[in-house]
Amino acid sequence: EQLETRYALAGALAIPEVLLPADNQTVAPAEVSPPPADPTTEPVEPPGGINAAPVITNFTFSYAGNCIVIQGFVTDDQDPTGYAVQISGLLNLQLTVGADDWFSYSLEVPPEFSGTIYAQTQDVYGLFSNVASITV
Repeated sequence: EQLETRYALAGALAIPEVLLPADNQTVAPAEVSPPPADPTTEPVEPPGGINAAPVITNFTFSYAGNCIVIQGFVTDDQDPTGYAVQISGLLNLQLTVGADDWFSYSLEVPPEFSGTIYAQTQDVYGLFSNVASITV
């Protein structure tokens, strides 16, 4: 029996292939970090109404051969894991706070590498941390 024209597929139909993980593989969830807050807006109050700003401490550097390693520790009244730490000054990059509440970065530097490096983060409710600095 022939199908009526209105039920027939017209043209070439491309069906996308969906790849599924094998039975013995697991799929890790995507990491989601909050977007940076607009500094011109007021911070959002958390449930309970009290929010303390995050604090960066132990912001240090060390030399390892011709490389420099910077690191710092973040404390907050919420878990700071995943917070973005903006590094500026002598360097311009963004680091992520790890599960141990530390952030770190290493890079190869020339002998004349010197200046000040700053670090600042922001909590999920929009409060900014102190601006930590080190002079290399």
